[in-house]
Amino acid sequence: MALSEKQNQLIANIDFRVNRILSKSDCERDILKPLTEVRVDDFKIILQAYEKGKLRSYYQRYKGFYQLVKLLDEIALRLSQRRCSSPTTLH
Repeated sequence: MALSEKQNQLIANIDFRVNRILSKSDCERDILKPLTEVRVDDFKIILQAYEKGKLRSYYQRYKGFYQLVKLLDEIALRLSQRRCSSPTTLH
């Protein structure tokens, strides 16, 4: 099942913004900026598609969007690893 028109528009919009940022900066942290301009409810729509594995076919066409998803996935992985590791003692 294909993504809805709203999901396609959101992905294209995020892709455009990320590509614009990447053309000026190579700092990965900067590509998170477009998320500040996307409503949480709208982004949930995209995340639902991600959870269902629907986004893979969009990565080739939307390279900037792919970079953002890859970074978010990496952040989530690192956070989950922190929670699963043993606590460290602060001195």
